[in-house]
Amino acid sequence: MGKEPVEEYNLRAQKAVDSILFQYPNFMIIGKGRTPTEKTVTHVEAGKYIGFGFFDTEFTDINPETLRDFVKTRDDNRDVHRIIRHFLNTGAAGNILTY
Repeated sequence: MGKEPVEEYNLRAQKAVDSILFQYPNFMIIGKGRTPTEKTVTHVEAGKYIGFGFFDTEFTDINPETLRDFVKTRDDNRDVHRIIRHFLNTGAAGNILTY
């Protein structure tokens, strides 16, 4: 077996890390809800999936502090990260609120 140059290995390792991490460590994805005035919120904090929820845009200020109250905590796992990353990469995520 040949030895891999350090620079090549480091580049490959960095690509692997980048594929795991989100562009922003703290963000919320605001998407369509079940009714015209309802929206969904998906919460990621410190790169970890926190959960999701629903809120009514007629009665809610759209800011992280307020939206946290609507998020129901769920388990963080690789599959959820893959789904979130897919939505972010395809532009299907709706609005992204960073903080």
